[in-house]
Amino acid sequence: MQSYTLNELARICNLELKGNNTDSVIIESVTSLTSEKKNALGYIEHEKFYSLAQNSKVAAILIPKELKYYSFIKPVLISENPVIDFIKISNLFLPKLTKSGIHPSAIISPSAIIGNNVFIDQGVFIGNNVVIGDSTLIYASSWIGDNVCIGKNCLIHPFVVIANSILEDDIEIFSHAAIGLDGFGFKFDGSKWLKVPHFGSVKIDSGCSIGSYSSINRGTYENTVIKKGVKFDAHVHIAHNVEVGEHTILAAYSAVAGSSKLGDYCTLGGRVIVADHLQICSHVTVLFGSVVSRSIRVPGVYGAHIPALPYRQWQRVFISIIKAFSKDVKEL
Repeated sequence: MQSYTLNELARICNLELKGNNTDSVIIESVTSLTSEKKNALGYIEHEKFYSLAQNSKVAAILIPKELKYYSFIKPVLISENPVIDFIKISNLFLPKLTKSGIHPSAIISPSAIIGNNVFIDQGVFIGNNVVIGDSTLIYASSWIGDNVCIGKNCLIHPFVVIANSILEDDIEIFSHAAIGLDGFGFKFDGSKWLKVPHFGSVKIDSGCSIGSYSSINRGTYENTVIKKGVKFDAHVHIAHNVEVGEHTILAAYSAVAGSSKLGDYCTLGGRVIVADHLQICSHVTVLFGSVVSRSIRVPGVYGAHIPALPYRQWQRVFISIIKAFSKDVKEL
């Protein structure tokens, strides 16, 4: 079991420490202030939780600097941003994934290049000319198609499909995600739908996280690009030729249609739809349930969600919105 003294945590996270006998206080886990755990660290971010902290059974508390002069029964770590620092400390207690080895039921092409300390679980398929970087873990029944390149320290959960893709280092892909398959591209020739051929790939830069049941389609003639630090919740869909900028985050059931581009540090709330061939600049937040049908060129917070209302009331609200939108549309 991993454990730290309060002095060690203060040094690791560059935090101020206040209290008596802090070198003898051992922290073995992190928890909420209502927990029964005794050798644990909790946190508060506002003075309204002061009484809760005083009555908690935790061994020590992480507090905001605004409360440093309050009297606490327990030792305290003092932080500029307790939420962020509590996450950093929590990560210190995560179990280290250090598996390696290849299960005998895995099917691996002789032309695949497998790095050092790689773990390949039962039922995994790895195709021709695949490259797997050092210390990457691929769990049960995942399918890695021909010519895929996966970098170092990646974590591929069970039942993931990856084809026509280049993944850099430190990427996590959760179960049932599908990466690099053909997009939904069809053109009508007057009598039937013709499938648009896809020759592009998916490129995912380092530090990304792709949620369960998410799909990222390969490009048609160019690549679909997910830049570094991007985070996808479950059930996110990225269509062909899309580009998602650095450190952008998409909540569940969001979808970005073909050839649209999202800038850096954007946030899409749950069930946001972005239409095709649009551009959203950096530092844009789109609130949940919104539909983006025009490019957004000015940073800020945008929303187009109407909450559930009695039908007659909803009609009146919707009509008023349409009238206002029609009047102001030239200014957008």
